[in-house]
Order: sequence, then C-alpha cells, then structure tokens
Amino acid sequence: MKKIVLIACAVFGIVTLPMWGRADTFTINNFPDGADTYWGGMVAYPDPAYPGSWPSASDALGGHAYEVDTMTVNRENGLFSVQLAGPFFASTVAEVIGDLFLCSYGWNPYSTGPSDPHYATDNRDSPGAEIWNYVLHIDTMVSPTDGITGGTIGLYQTSDGVIKYTEDFHQASYYREGQEVRYEPGVNQTSPLAVGEWALDPNAGLLTFTLDTSSLDAAFLADLYGSDIGLHWTMACGNDVIEGSSNVPEPATMLLFATGLSGLALYRRRAKK
Repeated sequence: MKKIVLIACAVFGIVTLPMWGRADTFTINNFPDGADTYWGGMVAYPDPAYPGSWPSASDALGGHAYEVDTMTVNRENGLFSVQLAGPFFASTVAEVIGDLFLCSYGWNPYSTGPSDPHYATDNRDSPGAEIWNYVLHIDTMVSPTDGITGGTIGLYQTSDGVIKYTEDFHQASYYREGQEVRYEPGVNQTSPLAVGEWALDPNAGLLTFTLDTSSLDAAFLADLYGSDIGLHWTMACGNDVIEGSSNVPEPATMLLFATGLSGLALYRRRAKK
C-alpha cells in the first residue's frame, strides 16, 4: 500500500506539472539610473526644431513625465495580469497608451556589445529582433489625458494583423525609433483568443492589464505561462520603453516538480531495502 502511495505522489507531482504550475509573480524594473535599465532604440529628430535636444543615449526622453518605472506580472490559474507603474500614467502627457506585446520564446534584446549595456540600439530592425507573437490589445486608442480610465482588451496572435510603430505616430517631434506601440487585428481576427480589461489609475500612476485565460486551450496556456516569457510596452513616442522577461522558474512549478522527484527518490530508497 505504501508503495502505491509513493508512486502516486511522484506521478501526481510530475504529471500535473503543466496543469497546476501556473502561479508566479515577477517585476521588471526600469529605473532611470539603473545599471540594467533598458533604453531601446535610438532617437529620431525629423523636425529641425528638435536639433538633438535630448541625447540618444538615455532612458526616459522628455523628462520625468514620461517615465515608466516597473512592470509587475502575475500569473495564476485563469488569470494573467500585468501592472505598469510610473509618472507617465498620472495624466500629464497626451501620448497614446500602447498595447502590451508578448513573446513566448523569451526575451533577447539586441546589443552591440559592452559599449551598449542598455540595448540602446535595439529596435524592430535589429539583427535577430524579437518576434512579439502575442499582444494584449486595448479596444480603443487613448492617452492619459483623455479622462478614460478603462475598457476591454483582447489577446491576439500577431501573425495575422498589423503592428504600428513609433514612426507611425510621430512625423514631427522626436521619438524613439522602431518601437512597437499598437496592434491592428487582421480581418480573420474578429474574435480574440481571450478577453479581459485594462484600467488606468492616474492618482496612483498605474496601468493594469487583466486577462481571463480560462477559455484558452493547452497550447496557448503553455505560451503565456512559460518560464521565460518576454514583454514589451511603450507609449506612442517611445520616450520610455520597458522590456524584460521572467527568466526564473515558477515557484509553484518547482514545488510540484520537487514533490514528484522526492516521491520517486523515497520509493527507490525503500525498494533497495
């Protein structure tokens, strides 16, 4: 009887790994003076009125009002949420709020080497640029100054639609080049894979995406809850871009895996006696 229990424990811990190992929280920091802060993309000055007034090599262009400091991701069974925090969301800048782009293959920003520690050359045209294969798309185009504090979002695969970049929004003032801002679903994407909500809290300086994943099949769940999912967000001008990934094993996953291995080890030890 004990033998059966031990085997069952091991099998449960390993077999249920992909089913229940979906609960973790991680934060991507983007502090202006951080050694690892992601900058992303060089700055373009199409209007002579902006003769390099902001250095290409810096984090938040335009000052404090454009800063986005953190991105906190929470993944639980049936729920995928991302909260962005920073002064930009405090209703001071009339720039379009971007969609949230995801990459199930991880995060691999382009860098030219030691002289480019903040990936200041990383954009859509970089060698080996990330393929953002999913997006949480906001239902309407809105900025923090519009007074709209919420709406619906849809999860889409980006292969059938059109990605809009910073240069699609800015033809005059400076902007950071080649940064993904919004997504236009294709004609065959009338229904998103999953739906959720976005919420803006200008008083707290927060933007939150919350997605209901209960209707997704196993393949899509595996992509969203993978241990190394990449994320990207910026506003229409790309003045501050935040990117990163989890890059850590999920605690619940590792606990169940450890349970399974422990059960197998205990069974093996007793079998030798």
